[in-house]
Amino acid sequence: MESDERIVFRKTSGKDDSLIVDEKYVKFQTARAGANSINFTAPIDVIENINKFFSDFTDLEPLTMNIENSGDIEYYFRGLTDIRKEKDENGEEILSLTVTIQERQ
Repeated sequence: MESDERIVFRKTSGKDDSLIVDEKYVKFQTARAGANSINFTAPIDVIENINKFFSDFTDLEPLTMNIENSGDIEYYFRGLTDIRKEKDENGEEILSLTVTIQERQ
């Protein structure tokens, strides 16, 4: 049985493409009205996959996000940070990056 503790991002323009990320690697932060920053902190292979998916987006390109099979919510892509090196609670090196999206009205 497939776990519902995942987030699915789907590109809705051009080439149909999707990204599935385990929820344990994701933290949400509201930046301003309608905009959200999504902080990903994960092992290198996961971060590289996330970076590859989002680096193909252009500003205001549409996408959907589905959290735990709750249904697709429509957003616009707004930006992607560079990959950062950080330490986890055990002092192990991990990588992180942030994606900014804006809810479609």
